[in-house]
Amino acid sequence: MRLAPLAFLLLIVGCEETTKIPTDTGPIGTDTAEGDSDADTDTDADTDTDTDTDTDTDTDTDTDTDVDTAEPVTEDLSGRTYVVSLADATIVEPAGIGSLLSPYITQNILLGIESVTDTELEMVGAIAVADSSPATQEYCLASIDFPTADFAGNPDFQVGPSDLSIDIGGNVVDLTSLMLTGTFAADGTSFDGGTLSGAIDTRPLDPLVDSSGDVGAICNYAAIFGSTCVTCPSDGEPYCLELVAEDISGTQVDGLTIVPVAGNNCEACADGPPAADAVCDG
Repeated sequence: MRLAPLAFLLLIVGCEETTKIPTDTGPIGTDTAEGDSDADTDTDADTDTDTDTDTDTDTDTDTDTDVDTAEPVTEDLSGRTYVVSLADATIVEPAGIGSLLSPYITQNILLGIESVTDTELEMVGAIAVADSSPATQEYCLASIDFPTADFAGNPDFQVGPSDLSIDIGGNVVDLTSLMLTGTFAADGTSFDGGTLSGAIDTRPLDPLVDSSGDVGAICNYAAIFGSTCVTCPSDGEPYCLELVAEDISGTQVDGLTIVPVAGNNCEACADGPPAADAVCDG
C-alpha cells in the first residue's frame, strides 16, 4: 500500500509537465516570453515642405541700340576732290592674297563730287599719278564714271558699281564692279571707315608668282587658301578674283578738279588732259 501514494505523486508531476501553458501569445515574431515590448511606432512622416521658389525676376531690359552717332555733313561738298590711298587699305579678300598684292598697290584713287542733294551724290573718279604730292590726275588712264551715289544716310555714302584700271606692279589691271563706301567728317574735308570691293582680273599679275608665263598662276595660288576665281565680265574667262579692302579713307585735295577721260592711253595724254575727240585704247 506504500506504492500508491508514490504513484499518485508522479502522476501529478507528469500532468504539470504536459499542461504547461505557453507564454508566447503575441503575434508571430512577438516573443512576449522574452519581455520584448518594443512598440516602435516610428511614423517618420517627413513633411519637409521646402518650397524654394526662387523668384529672381531679373528683367534686364538693356535696350542698347548702338546707333551711329556720326554728325551729318553740314558743309557743301560740291566741287571737292579726295585722294584715296589704296596702300593704306587692308585687303581682307581673297584670303592669303592680300599680303601678296599689298606691296604692289601703290596708286591712289581720286574721288570728285560734282553735285549733292539731301539723298544723292554725283561723283566721278580717276587714278592719281604715282607718287604725286599733292595728288594729280593720271590722264593716260580712263576716268571713272560712277552712277549716282546713295547719300540718304548722311554722312555715310555708297557709290558704284563701276569699272576702273589701276597699276599693280607695273601692270595695268582691270577692276570691275567697283563699290566704294565711307563716312564723311562733319566739315567735309575727309572721309574714313570705308570699304572697296570689286572683281580683279588676275592674269596681268601671274608673273608675280610664276615667271613661266602660265595663265592662271594667281588663281592656282589663291586656291591654296580656299579662294576660287570667277569669270571675268570682260571676256567670260575664269581668271577674276573677288577683292575686298577695308580701312578706306580719303583726304580733300585743294584746287584739284577731275577731268573726264574717255579711255586708256589717249593721244597726247602724257602732256595733259586729252582732247575730247582723242583716240584712246579703249
